[in-house]
Amino acid sequence: VRVTYQSYVNAEHKVSRFSISSDLITIGDGSKVKFWHCDYPQLLDEIKCDKPVEQVSLCPNAKYVVCVFDKCSTLNVYSTISTDPDYYKPALDIINFDDEVPRLGVKDVLSIPEPFKNSVVKLIYAHGGQSFCALDSTGMNKMWKISGNILEDSNQILVERAQPDVLSKNKIPTLSLATTDVYLIASLGGSLELFNNIHRKRITALYRPSKSTDVPTAAQFYPTDNNYLAIGLANGRIQIRWANRGQSWEHDAHSDTVTDIAFNKDNKKEGYMYTAGMDSKVIYWLIHIPNPSETERNDFIVFDKLSEFVVSNKSQFTSLKIPPQKTTNSSALLCIQSTQLQIFDGTTKQHEWKPPKNMTINVACYNSNATFIVVALSNSRCYIFSPQLVQIRFVDHTFRYNINAIATHPEDCNRYIVGGDDGSIAVVQLEQM
Repeated sequence: VRVTYQSYVNAEHKVSRFSISSDLITIGDGSKVKFWHCDYPQLLDEIKCDKPVEQVSLCPNAKYVVCVFDKCSTLNVYSTISTDPDYYKPALDIINFDDEVPRLGVKDVLSIPEPFKNSVVKLIYAHGGQSFCALDSTGMNKMWKISGNILEDSNQILVERAQPDVLSKNKIPTLSLATTDVYLIASLGGSLELFNNIHRKRITALYRPSKSTDVPTAAQFYPTDNNYLAIGLANGRIQIRWANRGQSWEHDAHSDTVTDIAFNKDNKKEGYMYTAGMDSKVIYWLIHIPNPSETERNDFIVFDKLSEFVVSNKSQFTSLKIPPQKTTNSSALLCIQSTQLQIFDGTTKQHEWKPPKNMTINVACYNSNATFIVVALSNSRCYIFSPQLVQIRFVDHTFRYNINAIATHPEDCNRYIVGGDDGSIAVVQLEQM
């Protein structure tokens, strides 16, 4: 099955005989005649008729469609709206999408058996690439170990959530691994939980919110000292927490919920950190953390706001991705919103891309050597973009589910995992580019 169109047809109507011509599919659906491109499950246009359609037939040049009504007693000929013969070939905004861009073959797709019963909301690879973690929409957390394409082991942990009266209405998933891959933090609208991946058990709640505005909505281990965590809250504030001693330092940041945190490490004492919020702002911070040899640290955490910039003129959920530190363009910040992708160098926007009409961006991620960006759109497909946000490949595989989460392998630049809204998880191995 290459493309499935069934969800685009009214289930109450009898689907009439369909016709294919000039890369166009036409279907009678009740009193409407609908048009799709053959390789693209997006409704292009429709003709409204005054009677239920019994049969349809499309002319070879795609200019006209013949419709039969009333049990074959009436026949009408309709124009396909446009007088331009190339209107539907391939049509609209997808002309630069699936047809004029080379397809990238898929070497293998490994579907994970018995993944989740609910939507996958977050995925993360371990730093060595031998395992990955996933979080579903109920707060269930699972880990899988994979050697090549062989599933070796799985581990399932339930994230303990805060009481319902302090849960945030917007459950923003949080999942982060320590650089040693020993510790994992996870949250979904409640407390921030710490897990030990080796002993496969929950250790403690690192942070418990007292009210809904204090719920953690983003969290990352400090890259060079995993005793510290950066936490973003629903009230727009950010917090640096010393996990070993339970101490924390807070600072005003955004006027609305913090949606993501990304580190660009420098050295043991200083760390450059980006935060994004529902106010569509991105703030660039310099965080000073003392040397491990210093015994008294109460007054040593220093927040220094270096700059801030607006990525959209309206409130939107914004996620952030930074290329791996070993790459040459590690300063390029990828800002991901449902309506656009943007790349910033400092506060200067370098590149921008917006999806076709009636489509949205679900998730995006750099590959391991930052030579391309994997982008999942709302049509259940993935696309490959250059670091300058120029589309260079179309991944020749359509999933049966909407992709909600994606993570790229830290070593293999042609491998990534996807998580779907039906709970499915798949490991994708691309052909060599």
